[in-house]
Amino acid sequence: MNRLQGPQFSKMEMEALREAGNIGVGRAATVLSQVLATRVEMTVPQAQIREVWDALELAGGKEQLVAALCLRFCGQLKGSLLLMFDEEAAASLLERMLNKPISPLLELDELECSALEELGNMMLANFLTALSEFSGLYIRPMIPLLAIDMAGAILEEILVQTGQNYDHALLITTDIVESVGGAQGHILILPEARQLEVLLKALGVGRGA
Repeated sequence: MNRLQGPQFSKMEMEALREAGNIGVGRAATVLSQVLATRVEMTVPQAQIREVWDALELAGGKEQLVAALCLRFCGQLKGSLLLMFDEEAAASLLERMLNKPISPLLELDELECSALEELGNMMLANFLTALSEFSGLYIRPMIPLLAIDMAGAILEEILVQTGQNYDHALLITTDIVESVGGAQGHILILPEARQLEVLLKALGVGRGA
């Protein structure tokens, strides 16, 4: 397989992207705290820009079973957001939300799916709101979709449904730490062609900013 090499960004550019991610997940953590009625912290150890399938491998691999929320966005910045939780993380969050034992991921009932979809929608919408405020770009979220499948199958479906050939992705891995346990989530930002450059310019660090 012919791998594409990741674009070369300076240390300052990568730090700006990391800070944008930090602010986004901070807003998402606030929403999660309200839903779970407990203090939640979400850390962003690093932001990585990789070829799309390489990024997915770093997020657990294409064969990993995940619950994923996909949210397309348009406006002055265009692309897709993919929030992924593995089975353990999804069960941990749903147990706190619904206060009951949770079905296996492939057997979630209507209530469990609805709760997970609502949670993911709030987290991603607030992530985008924070990113919009931080960058000064107008970003409009579209209707989110919940998918439970192998991560690779979900990504393939996104590529088909959007008709986009995403070359690279910005991967943000965040640890969700709350008072009675923890989980890990992965946020994959799939920008359309040259949209990372648009974001970097808006952040004041891109070439020609």
